[in-house]
Amino acid sequence: MKKIKIINHKHYLMLAFILFFIASCNNSDKNSSRYYPNISKNNADDNLKISYKSVINLYINNKKIIDIASRAFVESKQFNESNTILQIKKDHLKIENDIKKYTSKNLIIIPKPIYDLKLNQTYLNREASNFYLITLLKKEINNQIQLIDSIIKTSNDEELKKIAEDSKKNIQHSSKKLESINKG
Repeated sequence: MKKIKIINHKHYLMLAFILFFIASCNNSDKNSSRYYPNISKNNADDNLKISYKSVINLYINNKKIIDIASRAFVESKQFNESNTILQIKKDHLKIENDIKKYTSKNLIIIPKPIYDLKLNQTYLNREASNFYLITLLKKEINNQIQLIDSIIKTSNDEELKKIAEDSKKNIQHSSKKLESINKG
């Protein structure tokens, strides 16, 4: 009879241990949202607030524009043209900085962009190489405006939308100035 009581105590002890383990696991789930605020627990893959791919594409496109603007600035021969290109580069460096702040705050890792500007060397060696670079710059800026529009429409993250809207205003202003260069 004493053997039965000992077995019962072992079962009770094991049951208490299991209940303690389950309670501690439930407790850690409550604290996990503190460490990962942007990921919801229900279908984490489906309900991400941030479109990582859009942010990365925006960053890569922005880097392309900065690189093309740098090259166009070196090639430019007129003060008005150089000043506009320099302003575009400054605006896009600010956008790059905003994206980096946003990604570090939201724990997004942006890989080092690998892209080819695909500059046509035949056009770059001609007298009107800057016209070619400005045309390419306008094309990339229009691509970025489309990308920003899609972020504004599809993103659930208000901070990302604000960055996109502010960037769009600056980009559109720069784009108008760029249009006046080719006309003038």
